[in-house]
Amino acid sequence: MARYRAKKKAEKLIEGDYAAQYNKLWNYCREVKRANLVSNVFMTVTEDGEEQDRFERLYMCLLACKKGFLAGYRPISGLDVEVENKLTSKWFVTELVTDLDIKDEDKWTFMTDKQKGLIQALHKLLPVVEHRMRVQHIYNNFKKQHSGLALNDRIWSLARASYKNLFVALMMALKEFNEGAFKWLVDNTTPQYWVRAYFCTSPKCDILLNNLCESFNSSILEARDRPILGMLETIRLYLMARMETKREWMRKSSGSVCPKILKKLEKVKNAASRCIATYSGDWFYEMRFMYGDRYSVNLASMKCSCRRWELNSIPCSHAMSASALTKEPPKSFVHEFYS
Repeated sequence: MARYRAKKKAEKLIEGDYAAQYNKLWNYCREVKRANLVSNVFMTVTEDGEEQDRFERLYMCLLACKKGFLAGYRPISGLDVEVENKLTSKWFVTELVTDLDIKDEDKWTFMTDKQKGLIQALHKLLPVVEHRMRVQHIYNNFKKQHSGLALNDRIWSLARASYKNLFVALMMALKEFNEGAFKWLVDNTTPQYWVRAYFCTSPKCDILLNNLCESFNSSILEARDRPILGMLETIRLYLMARMETKREWMRKSSGSVCPKILKKLEKVKNAASRCIATYSGDWFYEMRFMYGDRYSVNLASMKCSCRRWELNSIPCSHAMSASALTKEPPKSFVHEFYS
C-alpha cells in the first residue's frame, strides 16, 4: 500500500494533477490551433450546476494529418468511439465528414465494430456509404451458440469468399454440415457487412478486421494512462514522429511501387504457377486452375472474375499468370494507390 501511494505521488509530481489539467484545456486547444494553423481543434463542456463547467469531449484533426490523408488516400476509414453514446457518435461523424470533405458517399467505406450509436450515426449522416463490420466481432457472437474449430474455419472461409457464387456454395455446404449455424448466420448477419463477395471495390481494400483502429489503439496504450494533457501531447508527438519515420523509409526505397506491395506480388507469383493461361484476344485470357476452376481475366481493365484484383488492386494469381504471357512487368498492373 505504501508503495502504491509513493507511486501515485511520484506520478503526480511528474505528470501534474489530473483534475488541474482539465482547467488548462482551453489554453491547450488555442495553442495547438496557433501552432498548427487551420487545424480543427475544439472541445465541448456540460453545465452541471457547479461553478465550473465539466469537460465532455474533445475533437482534434491536425492539418498535417488531414493534408497527408487527402493527398493520397484510399476512401476507407476505421472508426471506434464510445459504444452506446449516440450523441458522441453523431457529433464525431459530423466533424469527420467535414474534415475529410466527404461528398461522393458511394465511393467511401467505413469499418466499425457492432456499436449501435456509431452504426445509427453512419446510417443517418452517410446513408450511401459502404459499412463493413469486423468479422471477429461477428464470430465472437456466433461462437456463443456454435463453437468449434471446424465452424471457425468455415466462418472465415465465408468471409474471404471473393465472389457471390462461391459464398452461396460455401453457405450450402455449411447448411449440410450444421443447419443451426447456417440459420444463425441468416437470421443475425447481413453479408454486405462482412463478406468480401459483397464488398464495394472503390476503396481498393479487402480488409476483414478493423486493424486500422486496433493498431492505433495499441500504439497509444501508454498515452491513455496519463492525465489528459499528457495523453494528448504523447499522441501528437507519436503522430509527428511516425510521419517522419515513414518519410525516411520511403526516401530509401526505389522503384514506382511501395516495398510491401512488391513483397505481396512475390507471394502471388508462387500461386500463379498453379494456373494455365490461354489468350483469347484484346487482353482477355481464360484461366484454368489445376483443381478445375476457371476464371476470365481482362488485363486492360484490371479485372478478374474472382474479384480479388478489383477488391485490392493487386494482381491475383490468375492475373499474374496472364501477365506472364505479356512483356509487361507485374508491377505495371498494380493500382496507382500503391505508387
